Amino acid sequence: SDVYKRQAEYMGMGAPAAASLDFIEMMIAKQAPLTKVLRLLCLQCLIDNGLKQKSFDYFRREILHTYGFEHLVTLKNLEKSGLLYKNDAKSNWQRLEKGLKLINENVNVMSPDDAAYAYWGYASVTARLVEHALKNHWRGIKDSLSLLPGEIYIEEKTAVPIKKGKKSVVLVYFIGGVTFSEIAALRCIAKVQDKDCLLYTSDAADDLLCVDLGGRRIIKKK
Repeated sequence: SDVYKRQAEYMGMGAPAAASLDFIEMMIAKQAPLTKVLRLLCLQCLIDNGLKQKSFDYFRREILHTYGFEHLVTLKNLEKSGLLYKNDAKSNWQRLEKGLKLINENVNVMSPDDAAYAYWGYASVTARLVEHALKNHWRGIKDSLSLLPGEIYIEEKTAVPIKKGKKSVVLVYFIGGVTFSEIAALRCIAKVQDKDCLLYTSDAADDLLCVDLGGRRIIKKK
């Protein structure tokens, strides 16, 4: 569909910001499902490090006029979750994508050997971080880590020797939730590196429900 094509262009930096925002504006005019509109807006924030003040105010107003003022709470919750925000600073996306090798256009989705298969060529930041942690390559991605929001804490300990014939076990926590595609990506990493991976999370969602979670589940379902 056009929506998924637009998402792929976002992630590969194939679409200018103006064209992307025009596409979202057209979706609102056609009264497309609100979850799809918000998903693209949140993705645009990720790629461009937030929306310009003028664009942020415009889309906020258009969404409320088109879908109802009850979604004022939805937008506020997305802002609190850090999914929808305004910022005039330059985007770090290109540096992050290059540093963590988030795009792999040649991945084999039928017989995958790279976490990027889960998103048809895009490896999530979480998947790449786990991958680097298992390879003990934190030092090589320190510049990329500094581009991520929030504080980074790393504590390295000497690994316990693994008995012959046994696999090492990796424990991964997701606080706030994880998508099913991220789970699939971690399974791929564990398989490629011949490890057992245990994942603990507070919630799990698909791409549409992920936006719904950010809006605290108050987006109406049809």
